[in-house]
Amino acid sequence: MIHTHADTATLGALDADVVVVGAGPLGLVTALRLAEGGRRVLVLESGTRRSDAAAQALAEADCADTRTHHAPEMTVARRLGGTAALWGGRCVPYDPIDFEPRPWLGLTGWPVGGGISTRGSARPAGCSARGRQCFARLPTGS
Repeated sequence: MIHTHADTATLGALDADVVVVGAGPLGLVTALRLAEGGRRVLVLESGTRRSDAAAQALAEADCADTRTHHAPEMTVARRLGGTAALWGGRCVPYDPIDFEPRPWLGLTGWPVGGGISTRGSARPAGCSARGRQCFARLPTGS
């Protein structure tokens, strides 16, 4: 059931064990897994089924480094499906460098190793209903 522009009274009347904020790929898969486990799930999304200027305006923010990032309102889709509506749901596994410390950014690295890049990839890929996992690494040095 989808309530468009639900007010607080409508939301308050909905009974849920868990609230998932965001109806992008991660939010929707999380909600589905929780529901499969018997939880009553409420998904809150700021946008609608299609692009909406008022909802999209919520993504406007300052960009810390315009040399390496686009403006948030260009790279975020406030709508059902989330940012996957912009990039077609393309998912690639993490590279080992993604888990390394980056002291120049004040980042100490992830508390998990690079093994997460292959473990578990097949299950999320199956959520897209596009078949078996088909990840391939690019040759190094390209």
